[in-house]
Parts: sequence; C-alpha cells; structure tokens
Amino acid sequence: MKKLILILAAAMLLVGCKKEEEPEKDATYSFVNNLSQYYYVDTYIMECAENGDVIKSYNIDRAITGKVYSYTAQKMTVKVKIFLDMTYGTREYHKWINQVFYLTKGDNTNIELNPDTILSTDKP
Repeated sequence: MKKLILILAAAMLLVGCKKEEEPEKDATYSFVNNLSQYYYVDTYIMECAENGDVIKSYNIDRAITGKVYSYTAQKMTVKVKIFLDMTYGTREYHKWINQVFYLTKGDNTNIELNPDTILSTDKP
C-alpha cells in the first residue's frame, strides 16, 4: 500500500511539474538615419496591421545622423511604413521609403536610411 501511494505521489509530481511556456516576445525595430548630416530629415514611422490600418505612429523631428531610434511594436503590428520630409539647403523632398518592413515576434528589424535607400512619392 505504501508503495502504491509513493508511486501515485511520484506520478503526480511528474505530471504537475510541466515546464511553463515562455511568454511570446514582442517584435522590435530600430531606425537609423545614415544620410549626410547636411540633410534635415523629419521621419514619420507608421506601425500597421495586416490589412494596412495604422495602429500607432511615431514622429522623429530632425533625425540625428547615426543615432539609432528603437521601438517595441504594438501587439497587432505586423509591418512598418516610413514617410520622410527631407530638407537639403532650400530644397524640400517628401518621400516614402519604397519598402514595407515586416516584423517578426521576438526579433529586431533594423531599418536604415542611407544614400542607397530607394525613395518614392508613392506609398509602398
């Protein structure tokens, strides 16, 4: 009888000691302006749901060249779109980064604005 109780107690411990699931980690992303320091860049970051609705937006006035701006995405965010107001001397440019940045839960997506970044007047 004692052996039966010990076996049952051991079985209950094994079943009751399941490994707890780790909470799902949020998606994060970082933006860095690596254009010439002579460009003034106002950056508008839009976090979007799968259907394209904007969930949250951020504004970086005069993004500092080389500075990394990091964000944790909202729960329903799956992609990020970026619009730029750029000034070079007296010239002004209003452009979209011609790419949609898809985010991955538990991972960081790096977004870099540099001279090779493709810009467009059309929304991506």
